[in-house]
Amino acid sequence: MYVGNQEGNEEGEVIVASNLNIAGGLVGLGGEITWPRATRPGDVLRLEGEILEIRRSRSKPEQGIVTVRTTLLNQNDEAAQIFTCKILVPSRPSSNSSALPRD
Repeated sequence: MYVGNQEGNEEGEVIVASNLNIAGGLVGLGGEITWPRATRPGDVLRLEGEILEIRRSRSKPEQGIVTVRTTLLNQNDEAAQIFTCKILVPSRPSSNSSALPRD
């Protein structure tokens, strides 16, 4: 995967990470993105994803809100981009309605 140029191409990083995060959700509900360091040609990049929170919607119990953080790391395990977003996803019916916290 190539991301960036000599000066660091943050726009390219946004496209790569946001497409990976939003692909599984129905609707992106907003997020925050930071670039602690630029990428350079020859960098070896990898993504780490973490689910921070899952909750069922109060108004629409067939949907849930998932907060996800994706971190783009370079070959030295230094964060080049951190993207945190909320996505609206379908939820499974539950016989135990208290299994997920409600918003």
